[in-house]
Amino acid sequence: MNKPITIWTIGHLASVWFLKNEEPEKQASITIVPLLESLAQQTVKLMNGLAVPPIDYIYSSTNFIRATKWRSGKGDDHPELFDNVFDAHEVFMDRNNMPRYSVHNLKKDDLVLLETKISHYQLKDQDHKWSSLRPQMDILAISILYDADDEEQEAQAPTIQGLHI
Repeated sequence: MNKPITIWTIGHLASVWFLKNEEPEKQASITIVPLLESLAQQTVKLMNGLAVPPIDYIYSSTNFIRATKWRSGKGDDHPELFDNVFDAHEVFMDRNNMPRYSVHNLKKDDLVLLETKISHYQLKDQDHKWSSLRPQMDILAISILYDADDEEQEAQAPTIQGLHI
């Protein structure tokens, strides 16, 4: 018990947020659209079930998965750029053996393997007491599997309204 759950999800990149004004952002984030909508639904069910107290699952048309990674500690004004991005175009293998891929080269609709772990954060109730835990997905690594062909992929890949890279 109390071991992190690792989740690997393959999907098309919808957005990344690693930089703000060309400087590393304190909290990096990525949003992907899994290859199947049912994978996003299963992830929502899992996350709701891991909340304390559990959150009742209500079907929604959510078809994306978002994960984050804090890149600095409290009071630290110098976050580090998230760089656990790997080139798996030819073959996916142990991260120690894969070449790095620049986060700057990630673009909308790229096919990626997102490796995450589930952690929890606390919420306060109306009496300002720590009363519940909510799960969140923390980014461990991103592996690029296929570069989006701008014209072909735009026509085929699902999009999320209002999200931009």
